Amino acid sequence: MIHRTPHAETSAEEQAQSAVVTFLSDPATHSGSPVKHIKTHISHVFIAGPVTYKLKRAVKRNFVDYSTLEKRLALCRREIEVNIANAPGIYKGVRPIIQSGSGLQIGQSENDHQQPDGTIVDYVVAMATFDPDQAFDRLAESGALTSTHMIELADVIAHQHARSAILQQYGSAEGVIETINQ
Repeated sequence: MIHRTPHAETSAEEQAQSAVVTFLSDPATHSGSPVKHIKTHISHVFIAGPVTYKLKRAVKRNFVDYSTLEKRLALCRREIEVNIANAPGIYKGVRPIIQSGSGLQIGQSENDHQQPDGTIVDYVVAMATFDPDQAFDRLAESGALTSTHMIELADVIAHQHARSAILQQYGSAEGVIETINQ
């Protein structure tokens, strides 16, 4: 079971972000597809048909700072950078949310120069929707999680750790641990 810590205070940045949340919650934004909105302590996830958008909440916690538009953009880019190698079929890129005279719009890839005119008010990570019943927690609950699944995941994690910048800097996991313990 996942426990979420409630945060009673809503920042001014989060209040300003509420129009984007309303926009992304609207089926009209997604060609009429029903929208499932999942709110976590650091994100809003909008699942609508074949596309899922993750909006980083405008919050600052002791472990993450999404409090400014620039920080949210940097962390959206980082999420794509980290995850696209292991899930290229899911992670599609960063998309701007643009305020124009006709309202809010989801722009194209942030590198596409054919964006609608207007002001960028936020960014989302664009992903292909995947079957949540294929997530490991659901597979485990149904008894369908196999040792092959776990070995494949362990291989992916080991490969990702082996190519991590910190491991390259310290040479080994032991080197990282020694540095932390100093």
